[in-house]
Amino acid sequence: MSPSTRATCPVSGISRVETGNGSWYGEQAVRGGRLQKMCNVSYEPSPIDTSTVVLPGDLLELKECLAENTHHLWASRRRAEGWSYGPVLDEDRKRHPRLVPYDQLPESEKEYDRTTAMEALKVVLALGYEIRKPETVICTSLIKIFSI
Repeated sequence: MSPSTRATCPVSGISRVETGNGSWYGEQAVRGGRLQKMCNVSYEPSPIDTSTVVLPGDLLELKECLAENTHHLWASRRRAEGWSYGPVLDEDRKRHPRLVPYDQLPESEKEYDRTTAMEALKVVLALGYEIRKPETVICTSLIKIFSI
């Protein structure tokens, strides 16, 4: 039998055994050296119900601004982690095809960012907070302070 070491899953706390033949969490093998994020933990998402929240028109005006900012935040985090643009996703080399300016994203990716931004606003309202439009609107178009 080959030597083994023990480690603990950062998400579930389940012990991992590493052997010369691979890593195992309970019954689950780690593929390609990557720990599956949930290890063997059962996860049931339970988002806040926003199905009855209707965003006022002035908040809908924020859609593109917030979506673009969502992309910039994601891209900034990726860049800080050492990722750069690549025509295809390559996790080993940290290359990502979506590390491009927002206006160069496919429409499907922009829609994902729009949905994320709008759902965040709906959660704020569902929790009872109020969002008021300022007298001077800062974000009529996103100021290009991020360069990707």
